[in-house]
Parts: sequence; structure tokens; C-alpha cells
Amino acid sequence: MTLAALLAVRGQRVIAIAPDAGVAEAAALLAGRRIGTLAVQEGTGPLLGLIGEEEITRGLARQGAAVLSLPVRALMCEAPRTATPHTALPAALEMMGNGHLRHLPVLDEGGRALAILSLGELLRHVIRLGQGEASALVSFIAGQGYAVTKLPGS
Repeated sequence: MTLAALLAVRGQRVIAIAPDAGVAEAAALLAGRRIGTLAVQEGTGPLLGLIGEEEITRGLARQGAAVLSLPVRALMCEAPRTATPHTALPAALEMMGNGHLRHLPVLDEGGRALAILSLGELLRHVIRLGQGEASALVSFIAGQGYAVTKLPGS
């Protein structure tokens, strides 16, 4: 199973902000959309970085309220780890676990963000897959959904 299968169910949507936008605007967008991370990009261009709750919180801790007047580019995580739609789901989970990542951008061949997946989304998808497989096995074992036919001569 690849991330493309998850994107087919979830959809491809990215909430983005320009690198010259203010950190206060980014914080308001995060809170208003109830999300943890924004893509940083110019228009529909390639992903330049990420900015999320963690970067803003660390900035506030270091610089105080003045951080809210800085541009997003001052706090964004540049060159984040990324995946493609062809990345296998277990590989994406391993990448996130090993890198202590809460969000993973999925990029197309041109470096544009197709989605930013949260660790929670990936785990919920894995659980749904497991539940579906378990239900299919129970149905198979119980013989549900299968027609029993009498063979000729029996």
C-alpha cells in the first residue's frame, strides 16, 4: 500500500502560506483551520518549507512576542523530509518515527506539495486497513458472502 491510496481516500489538499507572510498570520491560519502545520510556498510553486505550532512556540520562547511580527521564512523548517505518492505506507511511518516527525509532506515530481499528512492520519489509516482485513478474514472463515454450490455427481 502506498501513500497514493491514502491520498485517493483523503484527497489532495494543502493549506499554504507565503514565506513573506507574518508569523501572526500563520498562527491565525493554524488555529482557524485547526491544523498543526502549513506548507510554505509561493503560490502554487514548489515546497520551500514548513511552519507549524512547534516552530512558532520555539520562536516565542526564544524571542517573545516580537516573533509574531517576523516573516514566516524566519521560523520555517527548510528542507523537511518528504515523501512521494509512491512511498509505501510502512516506509512513511518508519521515516516519521525515526525522524520524530509529526507531519510529512507528499510531493509531486515537480516538488509541489500534494498533501501534508499527519502521523495521526497515517495511524488511523493503518488501523482502518487492519480492521478491514480482520473483517474479511472473519467473513471468509465463517463462510459469509460465499455461495455454496453442489458439484455435479455429488
